[in-house]
Formats: sequence, structure tokens, C-alpha cells
Amino acid sequence: MGSTPVGRELAASVAAYADAAMISDAHNIALVDGSFIVELTIYSGLVCRQEKLRGFGVVTAGRGLAAAEAAGAKGSVERISLEPDKRVTVIKEEPVEKTGVDLSAACRVVGIGMGAQEADVETAREIARLMGAELACSRGVAEQRHWLPLERYVGISGAVISPDLYFTLAISGQIQHIYGCRDSRIIVAINKDETAPIFRAADYGIVGDIHEYMPLLIEALKAMQADN
Repeated sequence: MGSTPVGRELAASVAAYADAAMISDAHNIALVDGSFIVELTIYSGLVCRQEKLRGFGVVTAGRGLAAAEAAGAKGSVERISLEPDKRVTVIKEEPVEKTGVDLSAACRVVGIGMGAQEADVETAREIARLMGAELACSRGVAEQRHWLPLERYVGISGAVISPDLYFTLAISGQIQHIYGCRDSRIIVAINKDETAPIFRAADYGIVGDIHEYMPLLIEALKAMQADN
């Protein structure tokens, strides 16, 4: 099942009813000698651990673990009727209002970090718009500075993403953040600190001030759109 709030809750219920083992947030699953070997990270991504499943088990996995294949046959649907639990009464329903989107479903993401200024958020938003990307941030930008809503931050307790492109601006790349973006296909980083941990995770990096490169990036993206 997917490593989403609903998926994890459903997986726990299935495992409990089936009296089976459950493994959360797997990042690799392999069949070896008739048993499933599940890899996951613990201690905020510091340690990679392997678990072996013999027989039936329940596993939750993040987006991007495997490419979906077309189904070879049509499934059947069995409709059942359920009676509500009369001990519970619904008083009212209120939807949870979110100002953003599901970052885990985005193909391209632009992230801004604590090395930026508040005015840079709108510049990053413009870059994201020109890229056809979603805007994200590090935890401090959302929780400490409140420049962006909480659902926009990437990390262990935030959004875990696996886009085709993750473009970071002034994000240092602490381990909590890298955990949330490590499955990105390509990571690009701009940071003026050449020792920033983000460069160890990045496929492409520029050591420099984002205030110098963001206007150039906007100019280049607009030129590309004009050519098309």
C-alpha cells in the first residue's frame, strides 16, 4: 500500500485483522529464495535496514518505488452492504482546507530554503510557474518563518517526494530534508555555501548566491517559452 496517511492506517488495520507482519515506508522490495526482502531506513535515514517477510505480510511504500505496468486482465468487483455502527453518530463534517497540492504527485518541484529572504519566495514561485513545477520549502521556512504553508515543506515529517526534477534554492540539505527528496530523479542545487550537504545529494550544483542566479534563470526560462 502507499505510504500515505490513509494507506498507513489501512495497512495497519489489514495487518491486525490478518495477524500478519507490517513494514512501513519501504524503499525497495526483492524476492529472494521464496521470501521478500524489504529495505527501509531508520533513525531519520541514518541507517538502512533489511527485513525478511515469510508468508503473508503488509508493506507500505512511497511513490516511485516501481513503475506501474498495464494490467493484463480485468478485475471483478464485489459489492457488499454494510450497516453503520449505531454507537457512533456523525454530528457534522468539515473538509480540511489546504492551500497547496499533493507534492508527492508533482513531476517537477522547486524548493526554497532558510538561506533565502522572504521576498525570494515570490521569485521562486515565478520560477516554479515557468518550469511547470510546484513550490516547496524546507521545514524552517514553513514552521519557523511561516512563509509557506506546512503542506509545502519536504522532509521526514513533511512531504516525501520523488519528482523527475527537484530544483533547490538556498536549501542546505540537512538529513531530515534529504530523506524527503532522495528519490528524486534529478536534484539541482544552488547554494553559496560550498560545504552544504545538499551538494552530496545533488546531481548538478552551483556554488553561488541565488540572488545572482534566479533572475538569470527566469530570463532563460522565458526565452525558452518564447522560442516554443
